[in-house]
Amino acid sequence: MSRTHGPHFVVPPAAFDNHTVALVGDDAHHLLRVLRAGTGDPVSVADGVGGLWQGRVAELGHTVLVGLEEHVDVPRAHPEVHVLHALPKGRKLDDAVRRLTELGVEGIWPVTTTRGESEPKAESAERALERWRAIAHAAAKQSRRAWLPQLAPVAPWSDAFGDALAGTGAEGVVCWEEAATPIAEAVAAQNGSTRLVIGVGPEGGLTRGEVADAGVPAVTLGPTVLRSETAGIVAASAAMALLGRLR
Repeated sequence: MSRTHGPHFVVPPAAFDNHTVALVGDDAHHLLRVLRAGTGDPVSVADGVGGLWQGRVAELGHTVLVGLEEHVDVPRAHPEVHVLHALPKGRKLDDAVRRLTELGVEGIWPVTTTRGESEPKAESAERALERWRAIAHAAAKQSRRAWLPQLAPVAPWSDAFGDALAGTGAEGVVCWEEAATPIAEAVAAQNGSTRLVIGVGPEGGLTRGEVADAGVPAVTLGPTVLRSETAGIVAASAAMALLGRLR
């Protein structure tokens, strides 16, 4: 199955039952009321953990049943690309989450830094995480992903970098305006890595201590200084191209 057809949905594995999957809530409404789907229309469904099915609408109603036909298991990309992203002001991270999900990154790690936004209170942080996960879910549907990206809770820069780099074969880079090594050179040197973690600082920049704490090479994205939310997308795009993942 080279490509699925019809609108694409990402639903929990529990929604699958033998050879059917149930679309409920907003998904059912969108298919029935917005797209005006009819019985027999093609639908693509993923379970968010690599399972991908081509199916057809079997039954319409408050719950839409989709009959499943072809199935493939999509392996996780190698190497994975994770972006460790300093919190920008306001809701600017929302758009970064959307674009990074469309691009295909496997993980997004919101972090607090010395010159960036401070960690929100527990209730606000939980609401923000729920919002980011909802944005990533919608972007995964739009971009026809079989895997949902990992959205980590907000954590301090050094703690998150340690967690993101944990495990065999994980390597990383930090995007820093004072660095001299091009990102292409650093990525090319990381042959055999299973995960590439890209650190992106806040609008006020990273401190030298934070760059050192990451314990990975600092890289430049070119002669211009990018906004934080732009830098993450540019760095991830460049890395994925250099790793041969945009073919």
